[in-house]
Amino acid sequence: MKVFPFIKSRLFFILLLAFIIVVFLGFTIISAMSNEKKQLSSSQIDKVNSNLKIITSTPTMSSSPYTLIEAHKKQYDEIVQMGKPVVNYFIEEYKKGNIDGLNAWITAWICNEILGNKNPIKIWSEDHKNGWSSGGDWYEKYMEIKKIK
Repeated sequence: MKVFPFIKSRLFFILLLAFIIVVFLGFTIISAMSNEKKQLSSSQIDKVNSNLKIITSTPTMSSSPYTLIEAHKKQYDEIVQMGKPVVNYFIEEYKKGNIDGLNAWITAWICNEILGNKNPIKIWSEDHKNGWSSGGDWYEKYMEIKKIK
């Protein structure tokens, strides 16, 4: 069986090596770009904080997180539409002690909605072990589960 002459040439191996390097660099760049998208930009953070302030500070007849969310559904939806980077941002802010009380409730609801079926902590559970009873409770359970995985 004859081997193709170009396979024996040095040029073929140099081109093959160059192709492998280009492919590797391409995957590295794509991977780095996808990791960057896991964080919010400073303007997105400003928008999230501005919307949270509107949701929590506007007077209503109730201090129920659900009522406040419904009263400011547009601001709530704008935050939810930013996706998983919002969850990462809220987790970091909670760890720093910047989220508590009413903000913890509302941000936990937002995280709950963003994560959807991938959310390991349900709003309510029959065994009362997988549910959450406050915003702080959601964060604590979420972080505990993330440590296990």
